[in-house]
Amino acid sequence: MSYSYLLLPALLTQLAGAAQAQRANEGGRLNNYDYINRELGHRRDGQPATGSPFLLPGWALGTVLLRTGNVQRGQWLKYDLSAERLLWRRPQGDSVELFTTLVREFTLRDSATHQTHLFRLYPEVKTEQPVLRATFFDVRYDAGRTALLRHLTRQVRTQSSNGAMTTVKKSEWSSKTVYFLKLPDQALVPVRLSSRSVLDALAPQYQAQASAYVSQQQLNLNKEADVVRLLTYYDRLQP
Repeated sequence: MSYSYLLLPALLTQLAGAAQAQRANEGGRLNNYDYINRELGHRRDGQPATGSPFLLPGWALGTVLLRTGNVQRGQWLKYDLSAERLLWRRPQGDSVELFTTLVREFTLRDSATHQTHLFRLYPEVKTEQPVLRATFFDVRYDAGRTALLRHLTRQVRTQSSNGAMTTVKKSEWSSKTVYFLKLPDQALVPVRLSSRSVLDALAPQYQAQASAYVSQQQLNLNKEADVVRLLTYYDRLQP
């Protein structure tokens, strides 16, 4: 057993905000898994909504890096995009909400796609929106001096349909994605996935070279993968 696992109960207990223990019993009450996936998937006012506020439908194995530098691996986690809440399933079978103010970054592995999502704080960025310094970004690229970051949120949208006798309201969780470039000077710039938006966000002295690279490589900057290829090249231009 590693040292980090020996520390795990004490460290994560300090981070625990509120336990939501709903143990199964013979009376048919919801167990914890059902509570998280059904009850918290409803609207905040208690009304049902299709879809889910969670990044992934089930509990996912992940890693939590604390601001103290301690790393906790092999944890069962869920991330609520609507409120930026990180939930940890304890060995006892219940779950707690972690204080994200003490978390630097965390990962979640999607068992269906085998993709690992990395969420990280960037408290030193320059931005006119201070809240973004306390926002966990889905990291799409951060291997050089620039970074492509994605802010994912979910909120409930309600639509009404009028029938002959009544009005029916249907609610569903809707996703919103906003991209940002973190530049070498720590400026955080919102961008759209398009050639004009991405190239305009780069330093003026390198835009001609970056544009030529896009043409030579036939990159489509509407695609994340091609934006990452451009940023990998752009990082090599930096002194």
